[in-house]
Amino acid sequence: MASAVNHVRSFDVVCADGSFRRVDHAREPALFDALRGGGGTSAVVTAVEFGLLPYSQVTVGSLRFEAEDVFAVLRGWRDWCSSAPNTVSSTFRILRPPLRPDAPEPLRAGHTASVDFVSLSARDAATLDAHLRYAARPVSGGFRAVASAERSRGPDARDRRLDHPRSPRSPR
Repeated sequence: MASAVNHVRSFDVVCADGSFRRVDHAREPALFDALRGGGGTSAVVTAVEFGLLPYSQVTVGSLRFEAEDVFAVLRGWRDWCSSAPNTVSSTFRILRPPLRPDAPEPLRAGHTASVDFVSLSARDAATLDAHLRYAARPVSGGFRAVASAERSRGPDARDRRLDHPRSPRSPR
């Protein structure tokens, strides 16, 4: 899967001079490229418009592990990543969730390891799941197939924008 930045259609920004601008490849290509690259302090981004990918479903999920399993899970995830196909996006995180009395017991202990995943292939998800479960027993989570946003939101979803409430172009 390509990086999300490759699917950005436009940005709404506030520039250093205080002006609001809609920036895309056609109107302001240099600023658009700078914002996609994440460098500099050209403007403050208030909204981003992404193009959706034409997939009817993806496999998504997350597995959480106890702190003592972090190194084993990280090794398993690293080994899997070395041969993972480019149709997969996955992250490894070490989390310290807020202490809540209603959280499952293993998550109340402090740090946890989390592996998040999205794939175009259920088989790739099953392979990662097997690698991680071989490394350690997860305390929560799993993977499942879900309909893509475009399919579940209707045919006009491709033209919708997700605006930040403070964006000059979003309804208040």
